[in-house]
Amino acid sequence: MRGWFDESDEGMTKGMEQLENAAHFDCGDSVAGNADTYAYFVQVVQDHGIALVAYEGGQHITGNGHAIQEDPDFIAFHIGLNRDPRMKDRYLENFENWKAAGGTLFMHFVDITYPSKYGSWGALEYLLQPGSPKWDAVVEFNQQDCFWGGC
Repeated sequence: MRGWFDESDEGMTKGMEQLENAAHFDCGDSVAGNADTYAYFVQVVQDHGIALVAYEGGQHITGNGHAIQEDPDFIAFHIGLNRDPRMKDRYLENFENWKAAGGTLFMHFVDITYPSKYGSWGALEYLLQPGSPKWDAVVEFNQQDCFWGGC
């Protein structure tokens, strides 16, 4: 992945491809892969007569617990991915996968917080930020009609 940082877009395209469908290496996690995970867990909870909800959902791009967490290039990369306009597409794809699988309430982890080496968790980075790719996706998805009973 380090080689991506030297590309003209500082690796953003490959990073987005990796997030979308694990196109460059198998890390066990991608938006496309999450669709299968969601379908599996919906079946599990339905077998028990309960609904599937997401708690602290959203991207998890971080080096936490690894030496790369201190790498300024990696920190810039993961913050850049979260700010990239294409992150909205990844979020909307993820929400649609959740909905299609039969998930119910999806709670995004953190409304507002500034990005750091520990992660870019907030949908917004600061209180008066007019929007961001993640925030815009959350707002757009929430404007849909309720898609599960009792919401």
